[in-house]
Amino acid sequence: VPHSHPYQVALLLNFADGGSLCGGSIISTFTILTAAHCVDGGLESVLAIAGAHDRTNVDEPTQQRVWQEGYMMHEAWDSARIANDVALLYGPGFYFDSAVDTISLPSSAVTDLFVGVRTTVTGLWMDLLRFYVQIS
Repeated sequence: VPHSHPYQVALLLNFADGGSLCGGSIISTFTILTAAHCVDGGLESVLAIAGAHDRTNVDEPTQQRVWQEGYMMHEAWDSARIANDVALLYGPGFYFDSAVDTISLPSSAVTDLFVGVRTTVTGLWMDLLRFYVQIS
């Protein structure tokens, strides 16, 4: 369903030795949550594409393309163990509408681990993930 996950962004990453594609979630006007492995290794620039149903269609009217200005990886990111694989990207911000919005996060007061709760996983690698994880 188009725009059913308005927090999902595509990240076009540029490194000295080439480009890469990752995903992320908008957590505030100016901040995107992504994986540390996406930005590790000499990142030069990141273009975040929000509001896209077809990221290859640059004329899609709901798209917002925002160059990110900086990033921060988890201080305990360990690429050998893939531990603490979390990073934040910072940019000038998005305009929120029906196609672009923040992801709903639980408050800090929530202590439930959500074990056994049905959820939805979104991202760019869902087809690959289905080979490794049974998603109901």
